[in-house]
Amino acid sequence: MAVFKILELNHIAKTVWLAGIIDSEGSIELSLYKPKSHRVGMMLRAKIINQNEDFLDCAKQVTGLKSPIRPRKTPNGKGLYELLFWSKNAIRILTSVKPYLIVKRKHAEIALDWANYRRSRPYAEPYSQRDLDYYLAIRKLQKKTRKTGTVSETFLLFLKQIHISPEEFDFSLYEKE
Repeated sequence: MAVFKILELNHIAKTVWLAGIIDSEGSIELSLYKPKSHRVGMMLRAKIINQNEDFLDCAKQVTGLKSPIRPRKTPNGKGLYELLFWSKNAIRILTSVKPYLIVKRKHAEIALDWANYRRSRPYAEPYSQRDLDYYLAIRKLQKKTRKTGTVSETFLLFLKQIHISPEEFDFSLYEKE
């Protein structure tokens, strides 16, 4: 592992550094997932993607949290690594870095609002239109693109789960700006 000077700094400096990394190399998202035997779920995720595994290991050490660093391949075969935090760990990180975020501050605010909303609900309460609104608000802020006219099967299942038929859903809300 490479030694990075950031590990020698105080807690606030490390938090500011991590916020800069999330702003530039990271993403904050509400992601939908479908376990094999359960209904569609929604999860808060914060991730950092970089070509340098040691750099991500340094970021992981700055957080003090356990999280896997996974290899990823891009369509052009370029090797990347992903440091992924989800649920409570993502909430901890976003809460600490939010004051220092610039580019992704709105993402963090929406994600943390959603987490507080879900925390105030009973665990088994089904998802609702309000959850969909949070999901779409974060999605609008993301810069990634997808093929026009494609919608994930998980998203369609989520709509069905909250009693919205695909025919009555305005898919322009699903598109990113």
